[in-house]
Amino acid sequence: MEPTEKPPIPIDDWAVVESASVPVWRALEPGHRLLGNVYSHADLPGGLICTSPIVQIDEAQGLVQTRNNVYRLGRRSQEYDNWVRAQETPRAA
Repeated sequence: MEPTEKPPIPIDDWAVVESASVPVWRALEPGHRLLGNVYSHADLPGGLICTSPIVQIDEAQGLVQTRNNVYRLGRRSQEYDNWVRAQETPRAA
């Protein structure tokens, strides 16, 4: 991920959705959006936000770049975490 001039914005209780109008959980990959809580950031209102589409992901550093900002991933939402774990569980044949 290329360095930006803006520091990463911490986001907690996050999930990945297709869009703000279609809050269906999706995998963490480009084209989808983060939905989560941000606090104490000068450029964003505090509370729940839905980001612009994801452009790039650095899972090793926990960074997600969107069209407008870079986010530092905190904890996933419990519901999204359960969904991710269910996706990773092999289904019985």
